[in-house]
Amino acid sequence: MNESERVRFELTEPAKVQRFSRPPHSTALPPLRRDASAYLARFSSLQCGLLSVDLRRAVLDDVEHIAQLFRRTRAQCMPYLPVLHTPEEDIAYFRDVVFRRCSIWLAERDTIIGFCAFRPQWLDHLYVDPMAQGGGIGSHLLTVSLRENSVLNLWVFQKNTAAIRFYEKRGFKLVEKTDGAANEEREPDAWYRKDL
Repeated sequence: MNESERVRFELTEPAKVQRFSRPPHSTALPPLRRDASAYLARFSSLQCGLLSVDLRRAVLDDVEHIAQLFRRTRAQCMPYLPVLHTPEEDIAYFRDVVFRRCSIWLAERDTIIGFCAFRPQWLDHLYVDPMAQGGGIGSHLLTVSLRENSVLNLWVFQKNTAAIRFYEKRGFKLVEKTDGAANEEREPDAWYRKDL
């Protein structure tokens, strides 16, 4: 893996979390690029505190861990969602659908603690392990997806108020709310968009 596909940054201890929408010590983000290499090169030694976390592009061997994190995070953070698929079906979905159509980036500290999956103009997934939330990992994963898109759309469940606050704080605007009839969970959702 080359340097443009890996970055290490430091996180604070949970009690001393620094919340920021752009990397600290930065007044401007690098110009938009078609890939995340400018972001990764500029912030390869980003230090925000004490705990080290790596960001890297996912490989197919990561699929089982990604599916497990997806399932665990949904169960803990969105218990109102019905469980519609088996763990094996989750793995098949990520392997056969998400890996084929998305660029997937991971945050890891000994194990995968967060991931994002995006394609042109759409953020399809952004999940951070519940035990690691609030430490800047989601912000860094989102920044990688924003580096590759001048417009970014996403869907979020209306009951997921923590995610809605996260996205609105980072400049996403509500486009439309639905009754959920078009998603497989049949849970009301909302379409958000950010134009850079």
